[in-house]
Amino acid sequence: MEKPLAQLVPKNWLPTKNWEEVSRTLSESNIAIRLRHLNPEVHIVPELTKGAAETERPSETESKVYHGIATRKGLGMKDFFTVMTSLAESGLASGVTPASIRDLKNKYQKADVDISGKYDLEVIVVITRFLDEKSAQAQLLSFQVLPTQGFTAMPIAGLENVGIKNLGELFKSDYYKSAMKSSLSEKQFQQFKEGLPKMQEEIEKASKQVKEQYQESKAKTGTQYHQGKYLGFPAVFIQSNNPEFKRYSAPKSVKSSSQATGMGEGGGFDSYVKLPPRPKVSPPKYIKMCLGLRVDNFVVSGNMLYTMSSFPPGGTFCHSLTKFQTKIETERIEGRTYRTTHTLPVNSTLAREGYSNREEAEKILNKLLTLLKR
Repeated sequence: MEKPLAQLVPKNWLPTKNWEEVSRTLSESNIAIRLRHLNPEVHIVPELTKGAAETERPSETESKVYHGIATRKGLGMKDFFTVMTSLAESGLASGVTPASIRDLKNKYQKADVDISGKYDLEVIVVITRFLDEKSAQAQLLSFQVLPTQGFTAMPIAGLENVGIKNLGELFKSDYYKSAMKSSLSEKQFQQFKEGLPKMQEEIEKASKQVKEQYQESKAKTGTQYHQGKYLGFPAVFIQSNNPEFKRYSAPKSVKSSSQATGMGEGGGFDSYVKLPPRPKVSPPKYIKMCLGLRVDNFVVSGNMLYTMSSFPPGGTFCHSLTKFQTKIETERIEGRTYRTTHTLPVNSTLAREGYSNREEAEKILNKLLTLLKR
């Protein structure tokens, strides 16, 4: 006998401390797990949040200049409510009062939206258990069939012995009428028989519209669905043309010069903040996302799967959130020595700083798939 889903995926299953499971919804054959990523920017040191405009002068001959970093995420809704609270207290915006901001915060909290700034990303992964692998595979294929061919082409497992492969064939079959007759009263079955032709007509019409819409989308954006493997498991993907690739490949009228300096907190280029050389990497020609995959008789889906392709590699450059270096400049003017201490950021990577990244997300998904595999 198979374990309940709650036991298959224990509470402490996550292989990284940068993510937390915040909730799960359980039914007999389905579990939806909500995950949130911890926002690393809550740990940023004050020295790196200041820009050059915040120059300090401890004495007439000493000054401190800060070269803050441009952060990636910020504190999300926490920053929003900080700004809105200040605006309400200033009285500059009519209708925006401290009380209205408090009410708005309460509504977000009741809806379980993070307004603390603790998290910077939320995803959901859904696991559905089927009776057997054939049924699970039929469900997986529906991710491709439904948006391209419509409802009538939806695959059905277990009825091959009576010559039925999809819902369109089922609705037209004597098998379907017989099954409905055994489950309905005589009066209900008569009403069902009378309404069946109209139902079939509507379903065929809707499926035709789906096919036409898909062909239009395919012509405009190159959208295609296909089967393949993801992390070694059967999967269904959607891909479309990447607009960035077209822009990257277009002839350039003016050659852009590579910029070796970075941007400070206040904007503009800062000659003291040196960035590593940026390699010229062509963006992918297609945007490709996984819609679902199958592990034995389980189907895994959810937005965690199809956002994985947008996660940057862990080795992607960013500045350190907690480390900085100093550079001291001295200048002698009219017999007096003036000293300026520059606080400079240190180069780092997304993985090192704890930002969400592709390798970590795949590590989580791999752990989950291992738990499901028999």
